[in-house]
Amino acid sequence: MPKLQYKHKKGALHIGGGRIFFPGQPLPVSEEEKEELLVRFPDDLEEVTEEKVNKRTKKTPKDEGATDADTSTAEKS
Repeated sequence: MPKLQYKHKKGALHIGGGRIFFPGQPLPVSEEEKEELLVRFPDDLEEVTEEKVNKRTKKTPKDEGATDADTSTAEKS
């Protein structure tokens, strides 16, 4: 099932029927809805692939290996 999300970094898009698109939160839609919504809101919605979603939530090795500078230094007496 395709997923669409709001393109912009702030705000939201209310399309009616209690459906609201937020940035960074893909919503599943049917193929018919996807085509209709992308035609109606080409500047506001984008299709998101699973690869793109996983890439955003995946931690990088740099993030995992980061240490706090205060905890890595030893106090000298």
